[in-house]
Amino acid sequence: MKPNQTMTACFTGHRPNGIVANRPYDESNRPEYQKIIDRLTPVIEDLVNAGYTAFITGGAQGFDQLAFWAVNKVKNRRQEIQNIVYVPFKGQELRWAKKGLFSQHEYSLMLKKADYVHICGKTDATDFRQTVKMLMHRNECMVNDSSYVIAQFEDDTWISPQTKSGTANCLRYAKQMGKTIRLFR
Repeated sequence: MKPNQTMTACFTGHRPNGIVANRPYDESNRPEYQKIIDRLTPVIEDLVNAGYTAFITGGAQGFDQLAFWAVNKVKNRRQEIQNIVYVPFKGQELRWAKKGLFSQHEYSLMLKKADYVHICGKTDATDFRQTVKMLMHRNECMVNDSSYVIAQFEDDTWISPQTKSGTANCLRYAKQMGKTIRLFR
């Protein structure tokens, strides 16, 4: 069941190589990623205290999955919230490593823990161009179904159309749609 838009927040942010520069998928970096989860937790708790009841992540490697686990941490204490994953297309994880950080295994665990999984695309991505298009569509679906966007972005360069990234595109779309945006740095 899709959430009530006015009391829903979504997340957008970097892939692992935009979070940890050296060997971003290496297990030794797990403590660095845990720090992000720990820093996100009070942000989510503040939103729950303000009445937000649903949180949407995109399921992608990096910030999306970290945000999911931060919501899961809050949900352990606040059972009334929903932890939702919007998947761009079936099989987005098939090119990922089977085990380790941001792997197919961790993705599977995340989907099992989710209260709801919404698959945004009706077809599988067959090439890079179609994959990018479906990722952007997923981002728009998340923004459309939310009133609040929490974005991992280091500065305000996302505003410029010259900044090319899925997160920047998502933020520009959220701004165009009049959503509340909070940068998480």
